[in-house]
Amino acid sequence: MVTPRPACRRQRGFLATEMVVALGILVVVALPLAYAHVDVLRRVAADYRRTALLELIDGEAEILAAGAAKSIAEGRHEWTFRGASARNLPAGQLILTREGNRARLEWTPTDRRQGRPVLREFTLRNPSATRPQS
Repeated sequence: MVTPRPACRRQRGFLATEMVVALGILVVVALPLAYAHVDVLRRVAADYRRTALLELIDGEAEILAAGAAKSIAEGRHEWTFRGASARNLPAGQLILTREGNRARLEWTPTDRRQGRPVLREFTLRNPSATRPQS
């Protein structure tokens, strides 16, 4: 039977020092990478929310501009989104303002850290005037 010779103190000391240095290098490299990954995930989620918000506001503006806003009285009105992706948005308030044939949809987040306000202004079209004459 072969028994390994016990390592001397000096070899064990070098091994311990080498392990501490290796762990230090790992921490110095891995922590910034982990932070960068979390930051990228946070930005992707914010971009998704902003894109969904812009798509919903543009859709509402199109519907209102096509003639749905003619039945709405002039002034400021609280408005709600009709899309399924609205539940993925941060809390906020959507205001429709109508002045004559001009209208504006403005979304403002409840918490300023959840995004910037979004504003869409548009002109209301007369549906009968857009039909081609035969």
